[in-house]
Amino acid sequence: MTGVTLSIGLNYGGPKRQMTVAYAPGGMSNQVPMLKIANHFLLDSGFTVGSKCSVEYGNGILTITKKTS
Repeated sequence: MTGVTLSIGLNYGGPKRQMTVAYAPGGMSNQVPMLKIANHFLLDSGFTVGSKCSVEYGNGILTITKKTS
């Protein structure tokens, strides 16, 4: 099937944080959007320094998943 998208909203019961998309450094002329995520929720979710992850982009949604070996 081409052009069919299935979207399921998951609620993991964890904390949610409101954020604002900002301009990336040096991106003011290009208006490049940026999100900076740096907080203890990353550590609580199993993301440590050096963790590999994948980011999937969709219409109005980002999914960040820690890669396992």
